[in-house]
Amino acid sequence: MAKDKDLNVLEALDITVAGAVASSLLPTIPAPEVASRMKATLLNRIKTSESSHRFMFADQGDWRTIAEGVQVKVLRQESDSRSVLVKMAANSFLPAHEHDVDEEAIVLEGEVWLEDILCGIGDYHLAHAGSSHREIRTDHGCLLFIRNA
Repeated sequence: MAKDKDLNVLEALDITVAGAVASSLLPTIPAPEVASRMKATLLNRIKTSESSHRFMFADQGDWRTIAEGVQVKVLRQESDSRSVLVKMAANSFLPAHEHDVDEEAIVLEGEVWLEDILCGIGDYHLAHAGSSHREIRTDHGCLLFIRNA
């Protein structure tokens, strides 16, 4: 029992000492190249960790052109599902296509014609596996979040 009490005192003392040392340090701002390396290291750790959280920031990832005026950025790709952003320029379209798996879409910006229905910001659409889409088009441009599962 006395040993447990001694350990608790040592732990508290260590925290107290660590706090005193930390509070006596002057804040420093790293040089830009050091700050950039630190950020890259942290983001790489986040990216490669087996954490239950994953981040992709707006300036990360690659946009790939899949049709004239249409770009896609893969956010997550696994064997049975994937999440992407689809950016469509004004007056662009995707040709009619079929779905092997369920596909969910949410309009994040702009407007898009899905199945001849005009969908705007916040609108949701589900296309079940085995269904097909008519041409998907936009008059003014849009950004879609799409998840296949």
